[in-house]
Amino acid sequence: MRRRSTNNGGGAHGVLTRSRKKLMELQGYLAKERVIDDVELDEYINRLDEKIDAMHDVMTWGDHDDDSGVTDDDDSDSDEDSDYNPNRSSKATSSRPGFVSHVFWSSVGPGLVLPVLYHRWSYSSYPLSSSSVFSYLAKVFVNWASVVLLVCLSFAGVCHTRQFLQGSLFKVPSEAQTCAFHIWHTLLNCVDKYGRECYTTSDCQFPLGQVVGALVGLALVARFYLRRVQIVLAALFLVHHGLQQWTTHLSVILDTAATFHARSIVHIASIDPTFAYMNEPIHILLDGHNLHEGMLVGWVPYWSCSREAAVLSDCPVDLVAPMKHGGVTQTFPAVDEYTVCVDKSATAPAALSSPTPSFACFPEVRLKVKHAQSNPGWSLHHQ
Repeated sequence: MRRRSTNNGGGAHGVLTRSRKKLMELQGYLAKERVIDDVELDEYINRLDEKIDAMHDVMTWGDHDDDSGVTDDDDSDSDEDSDYNPNRSSKATSSRPGFVSHVFWSSVGPGLVLPVLYHRWSYSSYPLSSSSVFSYLAKVFVNWASVVLLVCLSFAGVCHTRQFLQGSLFKVPSEAQTCAFHIWHTLLNCVDKYGRECYTTSDCQFPLGQVVGALVGLALVARFYLRRVQIVLAALFLVHHGLQQWTTHLSVILDTAATFHARSIVHIASIDPTFAYMNEPIHILLDGHNLHEGMLVGWVPYWSCSREAAVLSDCPVDLVAPMKHGGVTQTFPAVDEYTVCVDKSATAPAALSSPTPSFACFPEVRLKVKHAQSNPGWSLHHQ
């Protein structure tokens, strides 16, 4: 309220109240020894009222500015509050999805469009804290792949423990029920037989380890959605698959190298025909690897050195002749079984001049030499 002067006009003097007198004494205007008249006192009181009115006006405008600032701030705050809805914020910052949420949205979610869209509208994000539909579908795929790999990993570790320790980390659970029954039956037998001391017995430690592995596998399956579990599982799968592929490729390379090496050496696989008559010339065709014209071909009879020798290359080679037209022409003087041998060192002219030709013999390829009289009907034609 505005303070008025006590000067009522008509020469009325201002009233010096106790508070005014105290204020004048503090300002040094009214000393205790000094005596002032009423006119001077009234002028001073009027000036004091003017100062108070000016102060009041300044305070009034300041309060108005403060009120307008507060109003503007309230308006801006109301605008921000309209954008920042506590309910919506609490929804947007919802808790991290857990096991049930991952199972639901990974199994049922992809087939239900409306719940997915409702989740997007309510929480400002797609299910499983996904920013887009593609990231949501990618998380669904990763979740299912993680569950399948964890089940295969647990089954391999529990039911095929020895192969698991040897590097076979993943197995399709085709006999899970039989495996569970076998492990449980074995563990019960150990408990019945050894009681509380079963965990210290070597016969019971293996089934106990399998049970512990099954529990660990179940715990991992229950946490399949964790990023660390998925990363470790993917690394194990890539390493396992890479090792298998590397082993397969390495075996193929080794087989190819062995085949190439086998083809690079001289080898006779078969002959045609497989029998001949004694003292009758015959041309025998040879089939094998790295055979060429001019190579020396010899024969080792069975009823001589080859029957007792451990290595046919230690026996002397008889009936040596050069190879022509894919075979060799020879006459066998006795009834016997002859093992074919071939000189792998050189061609015929060089081998003939060599003092000790290097022959390779093939015990699985033999020629049976018969007597002409063993031919059915021979006696009828020679009467």
